[in-house]
Amino acid sequence: MEEKNTVSGDRIDQSENGRVTIFDVAEKAGVSFVSVSRVFNEHPNVSLKMREKVLQAAREMGYQPRLVCKHNLIAVLMNSREALTGRCDKSHLCGKIFQAAARRNFLMEVITLDRLDMLTQHLVDGVIELDPHANALHKFPELLHVPMVLTHGQADQPLWASVMIDYDHEGEMGIASLVSKGHKKIAVLVESMKLVSTMQRIRGIRKFLRNKSIPLDDVTFLDLEIHDIPKACEQVRTGAHTGLLNLSNEHTPTLVDHLFNVLKMDLPKALSLVTLDNTCFSEHYHPRISSIIQPLDELAETAMGELENLIQNRTTQRNILLKSRYHERNTCRKPTLSG
Repeated sequence: MEEKNTVSGDRIDQSENGRVTIFDVAEKAGVSFVSVSRVFNEHPNVSLKMREKVLQAAREMGYQPRLVCKHNLIAVLMNSREALTGRCDKSHLCGKIFQAAARRNFLMEVITLDRLDMLTQHLVDGVIELDPHANALHKFPELLHVPMVLTHGQADQPLWASVMIDYDHEGEMGIASLVSKGHKKIAVLVESMKLVSTMQRIRGIRKFLRNKSIPLDDVTFLDLEIHDIPKACEQVRTGAHTGLLNLSNEHTPTLVDHLFNVLKMDLPKALSLVTLDNTCFSEHYHPRISSIIQPLDELAETAMGELENLIQNRTTQRNILLKSRYHERNTCRKPTLSG
């Protein structure tokens, strides 16, 4: 049977052999095929509601046009959309990537790890990965041909790049800030020992301690996957720690609230605190919290720039490492009593 084709703008869609067509998508979305054509061809007078309705129908039906128009759409890959509602670094970074994408006339969509198939439907131009659990990427051979920027792990594919924070350096800075004040009994809170970022931060801490000939036993590591905030704080207090390094900024508000309002601890007189920066909290709390500030603006801008270059074939695989900085405020002081 002779193959029939329908023309939609600058696109040609097969209508035989079981292929989903623009008309099928229109019927699924409950709109006209003209509206579908406008969405796929980036017509300027298409509402966001209409665009999302059409793209959702296309994904559900597995619509794959023979020729893909350039629609300037990137995806941000996260473990859960719930992260966008929190005050964690992932939520802040996602917002900054949105701004960096908008400056380059790219639209952005959030895709979760359980919908990786959406990345292979030719509905996005490139991907920025924001999740340390995104270890399933290599299980999808199609993704090896999708321009992608990783923020966790080294790029090992021609169309991939990585823009990462130097977690080793963060660990070194955090422990150095407390040791330099004379603290000898220090507790370190980590989000999860399973995370690569945690392992790298601990590696930085151990490197610093070795270089300073400080016994590793002087530092207690507390995994917040095992110990909740109240239990961790109790161990800090009963262990007579004078310094606390918090390497999970998502837990900063809960941690500080428990130290001040539940345990009634006097910071920094009874306990010096250094934490990963939470931009909604650390700088504005009283006393202002000494922080390791992550370069989220630089990370977003660099990641988006690298992705745009990959999409436009202006560059090949690169691995870029960015450094955080330490900002001493009011919660890191010399211990009142010898630790």
